[in-house]
Amino acid sequence: MSHDKIFLTTGPFHVPDVNQNNDENNRIVISLTNPTDHKLEATVKVENYIGFFQFQLPAEFSLSRAVLHDFGKVEVEPRTTTRLEANLPAFERSQLRVVTKGEYKVEEGRPVSGKLEISSVVGNGNIFIITPVEGLHSADAATFFRFSDFVVDSEDAD
Repeated sequence: MSHDKIFLTTGPFHVPDVNQNNDENNRIVISLTNPTDHKLEATVKVENYIGFFQFQLPAEFSLSRAVLHDFGKVEVEPRTTTRLEANLPAFERSQLRVVTKGEYKVEEGRPVSGKLEISSVVGNGNIFIITPVEGLHSADAATFFRFSDFVVDSEDAD
């Protein structure tokens, strides 16, 4: 197993309260795919930006970054996809950022296939009667980050 760890991020992104189906955006789903014949690993976190919001425009305000969900070290078996899911409380999801450090392949400063691949999307979580179950009922296309949308960040390795 390679010990070269690459740091990738979505960068900060806004999460609307509701998606195009008028469903509440209350869950994030992150997929890690391992196309190789070897077990690979990564750490994955969802960060949020919190602070005091002004309700008058124009407005400018500073938000502090905090870890909302820390999935820790995730091992992805060969030729499989591991899905990570977390609920997003309404008061903590306005601005999010997905960060990961793992066995990714980078060429010319961009993530490329050949090792781990990651994607993420926010949407409305599935519910069976009153019990949350895995997956999304409806995804918000504005919050979908394909593997190629992630950027390499050498400044923020932890």
